[in-house]
Formats: sequence, C-alpha cells, structure tokens
Amino acid sequence: MPRLEPTEITPHVYQCPIPIPNNPLENLLAYLVQTPAGTWMIDAGWNTPEAIAAWESHLPALNLSFRDITQIIITHLHPDHYGLAGTIRERSGAPVVMSRIEAEQISSRYQDYRQLLAEVGSWLSRNGVGQGELPDLQQASLRVLNRVGPVQPDATLREGDLLEAGFTTLQVIETPGHSPGHICLFAREAGLLFAGDHVLPTISPHIGMYPQSPPNPLAVFFHSLDKVDGLKVNLVLPAHEYVFDNLRQRICQIKEHHRIRLEEILAALGDEEKTAYRVAAHISWAIGPWEQFDVWARRSALMEVVAHLEYLLGQGRVAKRCRPDLVLYRRLEVRK
Repeated sequence: MPRLEPTEITPHVYQCPIPIPNNPLENLLAYLVQTPAGTWMIDAGWNTPEAIAAWESHLPALNLSFRDITQIIITHLHPDHYGLAGTIRERSGAPVVMSRIEAEQISSRYQDYRQLLAEVGSWLSRNGVGQGELPDLQQASLRVLNRVGPVQPDATLREGDLLEAGFTTLQVIETPGHSPGHICLFAREAGLLFAGDHVLPTISPHIGMYPQSPPNPLAVFFHSLDKVDGLKVNLVLPAHEYVFDNLRQRICQIKEHHRIRLEEILAALGDEEKTAYRVAAHISWAIGPWEQFDVWARRSALMEVVAHLEYLLGQGRVAKRCRPDLVLYRRLEVRK
C-alpha cells in the first residue's frame, strides 16, 4: 500500500492518511489542527507498525514531532480510530479525550470482553445463526483486538463543549448511530465539519444492532443526521474516502439508501415469520452475494438487518415475537 502524504485542507488543518492493512477502506483519514496551544490530533489509527510508521513520516513532513501534539481527540472507539491512541499518548504526553459514552465501553469492548463475547453469542443465536456458524461469527471481532492498545481517556466530552483552537472554535456534537457515543466537531467560523464516520462521501456508514446498542440505532442515526443537516458547512472532513462539500445532498442520499433497504427487508420477510438471519440472506448487498460473505461480513450484515427491523418495529410495520431461543419478525399490513 503506497504511503500518502499529508495534505493541507485549509490553513491550520492537515489531513493525514493512516493505512488500514488488508481492509477495503485502505486508510483512516486523521486530521491535525494547529492551534496556539499546540497541535491537536483527531483520530489516531490502528495499533499497527504501518500506522505508527505513517505518523513517523507525516509529522516531520509538517515540521512537527510527537511532542508537538497537545490533544488527541477520538471520534469513536472503533479500532481504526482509537487503536493507536495509547501509543500516541505515550510518545506525545498529550491527553486523550472522547465522549463519556464511548469511554464507558472501553473495558467491555477491549479489556474484560468475555462477558460481552458471551452476550454476542447469545444474541447471534437468538437472531437465527446456526450452531455450525455460531463460533466463527461470535469470535469474528477477536481478530482486531491486537489492533487496539486500550487506554482510558484523560477527559470526556459532551454535547456543546467548545474547544478553542485560535483560528476557530470546535463545537462538540454528539452524533450516535454508527457508534453509541460518536462525536463530530464543528468549526463554525471556518465552516468545517470533522465528521468521523457519521457522514462519508459515498459509503453508507454501518448502522448495526448489537448488545451495546441503544434500542433503535437507526432512528438514533437519523436524528443525528438531522442534527448536522442544518449546519452551515463549507467542507466535510470525513474519516474515510475524501473531503466533500455537499453535506445536505449527501444526507439525503444516505436517508434514501436506508429507505430502499427498509423496503427490501419488508419484501424479504414476505408473508412468513422469519429470523433476521434468514432475511439477511435474501438482501442484495453491494459487496457481493451472501454465499460469498466471510464471517465478518455476515455478522455485520446481520447486525444491520436487525437495526432496520427494529426501526420497522418502531414504525409499526413489523411485529416481533421473542421465544426463549429465537427472535422472529413478520411483516404487518399497514392501512393507508
């Protein structure tokens, strides 16, 4: 994978691609914000030799060292954003900050994860995963544990917090959906939105249901989209793909994608009572046919389908029956 150079997005703001080996996303787009109080890092990358080597190249290219970093802001806990935070903190001495909700999940996700692993196994089974596939799907996330050096944050952020950056002020906006405690940072004066994984230029962020999710994550995500839709944004600085400027149009596209997915799920239910796993196997997926999915893709797809089914449940368009061993959904006829 070629190493890309840091890019100046606007004065004081630099985009730094951090490689994600063997992943179709290819890179995390981290950002450095130069302030009178030093350089702030927004997201860090996976805890891999390739990621730390990228920072060892990017920082000198900008006439910086690790010691110039004075704050490490994490948009959410996924490994490609949070994994390297501990190493960067060791090298820089800078504090790590994130939302309170994400901070509360560090231990169960990355340290004492056995209880969560058991809950995931039970959840997968009840949503229709057979015993033959269950161990592989249950343990799919274990392969990325070594991509994270878990550290507790030095401080937490919440909705409305203001971070003074000199040329602008970064406003913390809580945008749960892709992750329960995801945050964006809005530089109002500069018209910049550091969007993390909340809004991406062509990819629809994964919205899945899992044991740590809120009850209706897709509804929560839609609300979070509405929160940023009205902002006066000149440029969106996402964590993947590329910088873009059509935030409102992109939000409409994402909502339309989910509307189509909801209708497809209703069609896949047909007139039968089905598990989410059976529904997932009959959905058209952009990455290819269900039969060719690896365990990670199947698990992610199942989580997405459950999130959509729970949204439809909240809309009164499906019914849900919970047996001791299985959760079943059926389509309801809605009178117009």
